[in-house]
Amino acid sequence: MNVKTIKKRILSATAVALLGALVSSGGHAASDVRTLVITNQPLPSILQSGENDAFKDIGTVKSLEKTSPVRVSKPKEVGEDASPMDDYLIEVETATTRRVAQLQTEYQRLESSLNDLAAEIKSMQQAGRVSAKDYYASVAEIQTQLQGGTTPGNPRLLAKLKEAQENLEGLSNSISKFNTFAVKVGDVSSVASFLMQSVQATYGLSGAVPEDHERLDELEDSISNMVTVIERLLNTTNEEITRASGYLAAERRNLRTLALAVANGDVYGANISNRLYSQVNQGMFPVTSNGADTNMSSSAGFTGGASGMMATPSEPKPLVVVKFDRPDVSYEQALYTAIGEAKDKYPGARFEIVAVDPGAWNAAKRAIEAAKAKRNAERVLRSMVQMGVNANDVVVSNASRQDARTSEVHVLIR
Repeated sequence: MNVKTIKKRILSATAVALLGALVSSGGHAASDVRTLVITNQPLPSILQSGENDAFKDIGTVKSLEKTSPVRVSKPKEVGEDASPMDDYLIEVETATTRRVAQLQTEYQRLESSLNDLAAEIKSMQQAGRVSAKDYYASVAEIQTQLQGGTTPGNPRLLAKLKEAQENLEGLSNSISKFNTFAVKVGDVSSVASFLMQSVQATYGLSGAVPEDHERLDELEDSISNMVTVIERLLNTTNEEITRASGYLAAERRNLRTLALAVANGDVYGANISNRLYSQVNQGMFPVTSNGADTNMSSSAGFTGGASGMMATPSEPKPLVVVKFDRPDVSYEQALYTAIGEAKDKYPGARFEIVAVDPGAWNAAKRAIEAAKAKRNAERVLRSMVQMGVNANDVVVSNASRQDARTSEVHVLIR
């Protein structure tokens, strides 16, 4: 028996059973019978329409075409939006993070102080240039008037001299400011060194993340650059102090000589102590001017040329003799020239001032002349100091001469 025969028999049996059930139901309506029908044949017409439709209460399955589609999410790919490292790279605040923030705050405060110091030194340098310009303008005007000839103690020149002195004092004050500034820069340098040590020590803290060390690297580089700027400021400050100190000392000596020139209405030149020691190319000859006699000659040991250059003479030699035979003896120009030439030939020379009084007179007259000679010697000493001779390089003594007719002052080089 094949499969087709079996299917036909099953369908026939099913139809017979269905008809039997309808007949046995008597007066009951077909709609009251719950029947399961399995067939591949069209239903009888009695079952498809009318009041006895046996399938009117059976719900129908909705078409799949009318139902909402089921959405299936596609798995996220590994990328920027989703990474296995997202949880690892989350921002973490550690003890090192907080320490780095403190160090950055200290660095910013130190950087602000350094910027203020840089602006301050520029301001001081500019003020120094202005003072120097005003000073040289006053000195140039005085020198011009002296060169053209003027009266002794000219009040206009005295006013200019006072103005030049005030400008020079301004430069002196700038040196004090630079010294104070150097202390400030030194303090900033100390703080920067301490900050660098703190940064390097922070590397050793436990519990840090790589981002902490990256920020420490940046901070360390910034501090290194700051240390370079601080060192440059210190070098500039030291150079300014050294240059201004030497310049101020030289100009003070020049100003003393200039004051002497204004008082006498004559021009002398630069201060003797500021003269450059140069080789003497010709012999030194005696100079005589207004009562001042110089006794310098080649026979006295002053010979020209490089072979004659010596630190000090081999023995004391007379340089200038000033005879005070009248009240207004003008000796400064001759003294200035003689001392300058002596310093050129003997850079390390020292001087002796001898107050000479006449020894042929009686005791009372000699006492008067001795006191007068002493006062004249002190006057010459003051003139030499104003010209730039160091007072410690000058000794003063007294003597009597039988052939002297008035008080004299002898200047010797030793």
